[in-house]
Amino acid sequence: MNVDTPIRALFIAAIVALGCSIMVASAVHFLRPLVPVEAFPARARAVLKAAGRLPAGEAEAAALAAAYRALEARILDLDSGEFVAAEDPWEFDPWSSETETRTTELERAPVYLVRVEGRLDRVVFPVHGPGMWSTIYAYVALQPDLDTVAKLVIFRHGETPGIGDRIEDDSWQSLWQGKKVFGENGEPRIDVVVGARSAHQIDAITGATITAEAAGDFIRESFGADGYGPFIARFREEAMD
Repeated sequence: MNVDTPIRALFIAAIVALGCSIMVASAVHFLRPLVPVEAFPARARAVLKAAGRLPAGEAEAAALAAAYRALEARILDLDSGEFVAAEDPWEFDPWSSETETRTTELERAPVYLVRVEGRLDRVVFPVHGPGMWSTIYAYVALQPDLDTVAKLVIFRHGETPGIGDRIEDDSWQSLWQGKKVFGENGEPRIDVVVGARSAHQIDAITGATITAEAAGDFIRESFGADGYGPFIARFREEAMD
């Protein structure tokens, strides 16, 4: 007797499909609590880390979103050095059309002012520029003097795994804390060098010197006259008035 009939094949296929549906539904049900954390935008998470406001542990998406929205986000026009009313500053992605660029220039950028009990604690700036093999995207947080580095967060890059990607290491990023961006005459002087010796210098990474030095170059350029320099000069003047 031939049991391999079309009806039997359809019946088995239906059983398999039902079983797969049950497995998928079960996975969605049990993994749903984990999804909001992973779904929270990586860019916003990096901003919170730079701002020193990233909740500890595996915070839910709602807590992360609340912390992110608690930041004072403004869109800065870099040509004028002034804030402008435009898109939602918390949703504005400065790099949406910058994926393939190798320059440090931006026309507008979201700037995040972090306040503690009404007083300015730090300001977070997005920066990007060419590494050895890719464009590197990062956030630099400055203390209220808008000169001293509070935090560097490398957000995204395509550098060589195991070599250039060491710019992600917390041990190297922590070297930036406390360093000075500007010289006595207001020019950006921060730099990555082999054998750092001054308040403006950060040690390069052995074996990844080119990538680390490239990061120093574009961060310095980002705070120059064609970057955040005019805004910082105006911000300081207004703070003194």
